[in-house]
Amino acid sequence: VALYYSFTKYNIIAPAEFKGLYNYKKLLSDTKFKLCVMNTLKIAAISVPTQMVCSIALAAVLAARQKSIIGKIAKSALFIPFLSSSAVCGTIWRAILNGGSPAIRSLFGIFGIDPTMLLGSSASAVVTVSLISVWKNMGYYTIIFLGAVMGISDGYYDAAKVDGANVWKRFTRITLPLLKPTLI
Repeated sequence: VALYYSFTKYNIIAPAEFKGLYNYKKLLSDTKFKLCVMNTLKIAAISVPTQMVCSIALAAVLAARQKSIIGKIAKSALFIPFLSSSAVCGTIWRAILNGGSPAIRSLFGIFGIDPTMLLGSSASAVVTVSLISVWKNMGYYTIIFLGAVMGISDGYYDAAKVDGANVWKRFTRITLPLLKPTLI
């Protein structure tokens, strides 16, 4: 139905009038639409790789500490932003980025950042929105990768330890290759 109406001029009062590709020509010539598409691609280019790398790293760390109380608390804490609605997360980040709280201003001040300026320019806004997206969704992907990491047999790691492989080699030569089905 939506596809049909995209080829028409329609309002709720008058019947639909067929316009062909006019709506698409108008859309593709709109500079705001092009800007939105470019910003969306930039956000995806920043957030997807960052999210994957951070989630895999966190999953590997949590898998190594799965039986400790800190590991259990960290799993729960990482998943909370994903369970929260986007409206709640948006409200929280609006409060943070408004910089109204002296505690937030001093926290950002440690790094020399003015929180009110993170959305002030288009370049910093794209990075800020990307990082907020990573923060919101990281728990979900970490839990998925954690399940995959915990499904890897300890025999692989034990054999690698016997062969003298350090933590990095075990991660890059065992964990990452065996996570390929989950990544794809």
